[in-house]
This record gives sequence, structure tokens and C-alpha cells, in this order.
Amino acid sequence: YFSREEIANFLSNQQTKNLHKSGIQSDGYRSIDERIRNSMQVSVNIDNPVINKLRECVTQLNAEYLGIDLTDVCKENQFVEYWETGKFEAHTDIIWPSSVFKHDENPVRKLTTVVLLNDEFTGGKLALWDGKTRYSFEFNVGDIVAFPAYIRHQVDPVEDGVRYSLVSWSYGEF
Repeated sequence: YFSREEIANFLSNQQTKNLHKSGIQSDGYRSIDERIRNSMQVSVNIDNPVINKLRECVTQLNAEYLGIDLTDVCKENQFVEYWETGKFEAHTDIIWPSSVFKHDENPVRKLTTVVLLNDEFTGGKLALWDGKTRYSFEFNVGDIVAFPAYIRHQVDPVEDGVRYSLVSWSYGEF
């Protein structure tokens, strides 16, 4: 979806930012546990031209294929860097409201979108589960993979090189 030139410009811009260790969140508690998630990240501005183009694509993709009730497309965006041995164990991306009594006040993550930004690495495959069946696949620089946030997925350990990706979440009402 994105040209190599668009990706190269975006990647070089993001690499100038100060990245921080990626965290994990469970039951409203946020922590860093490199046994589960070993990567670095930085937020990407919602008005970044790449995010604007991604938003157009996700809106169209959702309308044509997924039909998920979204209110904020590409609301949360992260540039993620996985060095050798970097990974993210199997997880889902839904973040539930902290209280069921306020569920109508806080939208939830409903759609995950991943854009691969480079191919100078080995390992680091994206894997998705359908029940107990695991599917892993390679995709090309600039390709987009989108799936409902409740789908279990992971990033396999990077064996060599550095894997860069753009991860975006779209939100909708509970």
C-alpha cells in the first residue's frame, strides 16, 4: 500500500526520535517485562501524513471487508523497533474500560493494523491464531495487515537484524 520511498522517509524520521521500552498492560496495570515483550517504541503523531494515508486505507478496508463499528480510526499509533531476540509473546490488543459502570464513556480498541517498514531482518514473523491454529506469514515492506483486536497474535523473536513496524489501533464504542 505504501511505496518504498514513503516508508523510507517515514522510517528515517521515526529513527530520529527517542524510543522507550515497550510495556505491557493487563487489568489496568502497565509494566515492562522483556520476557513477554522485548522492543522499543515511540508514539506517532495522529496527523503524520503516513497515518493520514493509513487512516484512509483502514476506513475503506473496514467498510468493504470487516464492518467493525469504529469511531476513531488510527487513534493510537506506535513506531516499534525489535532488535535481535526482540519479540512480543501471544496476546490480544483489547484494552477494556477500567469499570463496567463507565463502559459507555471509554471506547475500546477494536482493530489492530500493522505496517511492515523494512525487510533487513530474519525471524520476527507476525503470527495470528484462529482458535488453536497458528498462522504465520511474511509480508512485504509497505504491506498492511489488519485484524480485530481480540485476535490472539504475536511477533516471533527476531533472529538477525532489526525489525521496524508501524502499529495502529482503531477504537469503537464498547
